[in-house]
Amino acid sequence: MGVYFNKGAVKSKKEVQEQIDKMNSLYNDIVRHIQRMENSNDYLVARQLIREYEGLGGVSQMQVADLYNRLCDELNLLLQESQERQENLSEEVEKIQQRSFVENTSTLKELNVQSDELLFQYQLKLSQNRTKEGGRINRRIIGNAVKNCDRVHAIALSKLSLIPEYAELFTTKQREILPERAKSAQQRMYEEKKQADLETAQKKLSSEYMVGFHLKTAVKQMNEVINGSQYFGGGSSE
Repeated sequence: MGVYFNKGAVKSKKEVQEQIDKMNSLYNDIVRHIQRMENSNDYLVARQLIREYEGLGGVSQMQVADLYNRLCDELNLLLQESQERQENLSEEVEKIQQRSFVENTSTLKELNVQSDELLFQYQLKLSQNRTKEGGRINRRIIGNAVKNCDRVHAIALSKLSLIPEYAELFTTKQREILPERAKSAQQRMYEEKKQADLETAQKKLSSEYMVGFHLKTAVKQMNEVINGSQYFGGGSSE
């Protein structure tokens, strides 16, 4: 390690050796800190340590340059790792979004047959009220049916709501309720788990994007320091 002292200063051999030991110790501490960096917060600590090292009397600017280069190299490695994690998390989010609940075919066929029978019954009942007052009665019938429906009734009512003749009997809220009522308990549990997994993965991805952003900023700062030769006195290392 190159060491330079002010020729006009008078130092004993002991003082010179203590200064050299101090510089060597701090230099090695900085190298270890850089090697153990995990994020942009560690980078800020390393920058401050290098400034402290640079402020010591007799420090070689070549050694300062070496530390800045080590720091920049490590930052680029951390950034690359962060970008790889972002890609993996993006893939995980996409896979979760593509999950879909698949129900037993025989169950769906049975529900379809039963709901068609109920659909016919609803049509028969509603067709008995053709007057203006009958329209209000039919809306009450639909309202009560939606409020109290089980799965198969919800499917039948959903089919009914798609028939133009009966569509006006359903409110927007009722149309929103029916698809949820038409789901099985297993499907609801599946979708709740999917949503929870998706939110967790998206949160991790968002956090990793922020890590990458701070690392990119740090890399940009270090490139400006190195390319501008700021550690040779060409500018501030702030």
